Amino acid sequence: MATPLSTRITKATGRRYAVALLATLVALLVRLALNPLLGDYVPYVTLFPAVAFCAWYCGIGPSILSVVLALIGAKYWFIPPAHSLRIIGTAQVVGIHRHGTGRWYSGVLVSFQCAGGDGRGPPSP
Repeated sequence: MATPLSTRITKATGRRYAVALLATLVALLVRLALNPLLGDYVPYVTLFPAVAFCAWYCGIGPSILSVVLALIGAKYWFIPPAHSLRIIGTAQVVGIHRHGTGRWYSGVLVSFQCAGGDGRGPPSP
């Protein structure tokens, strides 16, 4: 019988971080592919599911890594000025802060709920 995805991911710490990195990278690439349609609007739309996946299957540490990488990637590629990490204006600061803290809190809550409080992802069956 095949082992569930959550069991295979949560066995090794390195694997959890690698899966989180991969999930965030895929989400950024999907958003990059959608950029001609979406433009500057909804820069975090594909990143929400990636962070939730990381929180659910990988745990707190990897989900925090996912949030940080998602914020940096979204700022660099999708939030004007593009291809720059420079933040201009209060609206960008508020948007980045809101996304970062909201995703971080969601990740922590989901991870703790799934893991029974230990923050390592969902429990093994």
